Formats: sequence, C-alpha cells, structure tokens
Amino acid sequence: MAEQNNVGLAQATPTEPKVIAVTEPRRHRSALAPMAAFNEEKTKLKFYPQDDGSCLVVFWCPGCKETHTYKVGSYMGIGEWGWEKGKPVRMEGWKFNCDLENPTFSPSLKYDKCHLWLENGIIDFCWDCNHQFKGKKVPLEPF
Repeated sequence: MAEQNNVGLAQATPTEPKVIAVTEPRRHRSALAPMAAFNEEKTKLKFYPQDDGSCLVVFWCPGCKETHTYKVGSYMGIGEWGWEKGKPVRMEGWKFNCDLENPTFSPSLKYDKCHLWLENGIIDFCWDCNHQFKGKKVPLEPF
C-alpha cells in the first residue's frame, strides 16, 4: 500500500520483517574445545575448555611425575598490578602452535619446583629445576 508524503510522492509503507527462530548448537568459545574428545586416549596433550573462553592444555612431566598445565587463549582475569590491580582485565595465556605431535608453548612454564620450555615436542628443563632432569632435554611422551 502506498501513502503520500508531504511532497506528494508515493512511498511504500514499511512492513514488519518476518522473524525466523534459528536454533544453533551451543559452541564453546575455545577453538581447542573439540580436542577434549580425545582426552580418554593416550595422547601427548589433554585439552580442557573453560567457560571463560580459554583452554587448559595438560601434559605429563617425567621429572615431577605429575601433570603440568598451560592456559591458552584470551580470558577475563583480575589485574595484579598498576592501575589494573583488582579490576577485570582481558588476559592472554601462553602461546601455542597447535601442533599436536610437536607442540610448542611460549613463554617458559614455572611450576612449583619445575621450570621448563616446551618446544617442538621436546621438554627443555631449566637449571633451576629440583629433579633429575635439570638442564636436560626430554621428548614429550603420551600419557
């Protein structure tokens, strides 16, 4: 239906747009979330997506005889210094090359009495570790 405007020209009457309900499957914000499906298998890395959009990536440390964890991706955290102290801020986790066979994370990981670099699937233990692999390089093993 056409109406006349104040100039005398016909203009179309706007119609209500048709709203179509679309239901999409709920997806996790972390791109690594699908990798959690393999956590039951013997792999070098285990993936645990978090509600904040980050992902915990776990590996076995042969020196400590326990797992260690990297937090990768962006997430909301609480500032620890300066004007951000105590305020919500966007935090960045460790960088991960997404290579499942030869993973690289940066920067180094200091975990209790263990300090290491994980590069190209090799754990490079720093000299300030307190176990038998101090200063040695060991390949990452499935667990």
